[in-house]
This record gives sequence, C-alpha cells and structure tokens, in this order.
Amino acid sequence: MTLAEIRDLAIIILAVIMTLQSLVMLVAGLVVIRVALGLKPRVEDILANAQRTAADIRGTVRFTSDQVARPIIRTLAVVAGVRKGSAVLASRLLRRGSRDGRPR
Repeated sequence: MTLAEIRDLAIIILAVIMTLQSLVMLVAGLVVIRVALGLKPRVEDILANAQRTAADIRGTVRFTSDQVARPIIRTLAVVAGVRKGSAVLASRLLRRGSRDGRPR
C-alpha cells in the first residue's frame, strides 16, 4: 500500500466518522426539541399556578395591611399624640406652679 492510498483511506474513514457524528448530533437535536415541546404544557401549567399563587399572596398582603396594620398604626399614633399632649400639658402646669412659688 502506497502513501497516497493510505492518505485516501484515512480521508474516507474521517468522512465516514464525520457523517456519523453529524447524524448523531441531528438525532440529539431532534430529541431535545421533542422533549422541550413535550414539556411546554407542563411549564405553562406551572407558570399559571405561580401567577395564581402570586395573586393570592397580593390579596393576603392587602387584606393584612387593611385589616391589621392600619388600625394598629392609627391606634399607636393616637396613643403617641395623647402622650405628647399630656407631656406638654404637664410641663406647662409645672411651669405655672413654679412661678407661684410652689416647688417643681
């Protein structure tokens, strides 16, 4: 066998190997596409469920804010106002008392 024949044989073997490799890659790509298309309905269901869950959570947060947090904040604001008003009133009464000669 001459060097030219060995070269030709190597070229033929490499061409066959590359053809087989291309076919394997094509089949693998088709399998991936088929799997992706098969998963699409499941993914859509999962996304729809996640959107419903997010809407439920938004509603729960809104309810909690309206029914629990706001009344507590209002009550605490009133209590803080009463305390501050009492402190101001007490300080004025104490100042008046110290002017009249009474001890503070």
